[in-house]
Amino acid sequence: MSNRNRFNHILIRNEIIRDSIQTFLICCVISMLVWWSGGGEFWITFQVSMVFGAACLTAVRLCLYFIQPYMGASLAVLLGFFIGVSIGLVNLFHQIYGDVSKIFDVPLSELLLKVLFSALVTYVFFSSNRLTRKNRELQEQKIKAVTQEKEIVEANLRLLQSQIEPHFLFNTLANIKVLIELDKEAAKRVLDDLTGLLRASIMKSHDKSISISEEIELVRAYLSIQSVRMGDRLTFEIDCDEDLKQVSCAPFLIQPIVENSVHHGLEPKIMGGNVSVKLLLNNDYCEIFVRDTGLGLQGKDPIDGNWQTDNQSKGNGIALKNIRERLKLMYGEDARLTVENWYENNGDLGGCQACLSWPLSQSFNLIEESIP
Repeated sequence: MSNRNRFNHILIRNEIIRDSIQTFLICCVISMLVWWSGGGEFWITFQVSMVFGAACLTAVRLCLYFIQPYMGASLAVLLGFFIGVSIGLVNLFHQIYGDVSKIFDVPLSELLLKVLFSALVTYVFFSSNRLTRKNRELQEQKIKAVTQEKEIVEANLRLLQSQIEPHFLFNTLANIKVLIELDKEAAKRVLDDLTGLLRASIMKSHDKSISISEEIELVRAYLSIQSVRMGDRLTFEIDCDEDLKQVSCAPFLIQPIVENSVHHGLEPKIMGGNVSVKLLLNNDYCEIFVRDTGLGLQGKDPIDGNWQTDNQSKGNGIALKNIRERLKLMYGEDARLTVENWYENNGDLGGCQACLSWPLSQSFNLIEESIP
């Protein structure tokens, strides 16, 4: 059963329960009033009232279900009212007076009382049914809006991911081109690593999420490729809490940050440096730190934390902006990406550090779960 069908089933069930309780309470009140005024016994009045109420309730609901599409809600309710009153009167004559032929012996006031009671039950049901119908239409509109929003978000995520993956591929192919001229064996090893990396990424390209352990393998493969090209100028280590390895994240969420550190932090530096990737579980948050010992954010304010490069032509600004947008789409405002300089104990610039975090309590399929 789909979410929408299950939601409608629950609404109908709640309507039936509510209408039955309302009818029961109205019958109790009328029976108490008749008994208190000396007009008859409580249980006999209650029995007759329940038949009138149940007959009107059932007849009106059936008319609304089968006849409303052909003659409108008002006429369907009116027809159901007359059918329910007729059933109630037949029961009244058989139970109380023993014969329908004695209809003219029944006091007019008693007949009017039963008809008015039936009208009251019908009015209460019709009013609540109209309100419920409007609420249901409103809920269906909300579901439709949320579904459309979910489709837009998924399309945006696919677009952003498609912008990141070619960016990584083109840079790696450019590296292989350089290596072919300098070291053919190294180029062959890089090409083998790239083949394995592309095979893994293509298998996951249609997945909305992968495990962090799988993302780590993508990062490790990328750094291995770059370490072959840069030699001793690049070292790296990756450390991940065991509790995080099966946590879901979007494909290519960490790798572009690492790529940014290599290309714009370490590669321009003569001596190269180190890239450290740490994944920590901190108070129900997944926190990922990518720290390099490169050139840092030249000419940028490291205190601000929310950094976007002016050098869009090199691609780092595009990748970081995409990651920030993907985080917001997947995890809301609680997710963040900050990039800032870090400093040695003596105050010297140590390099650049990116921090990526999101709440584990927030579902990856946020919009999908918001649909009733």
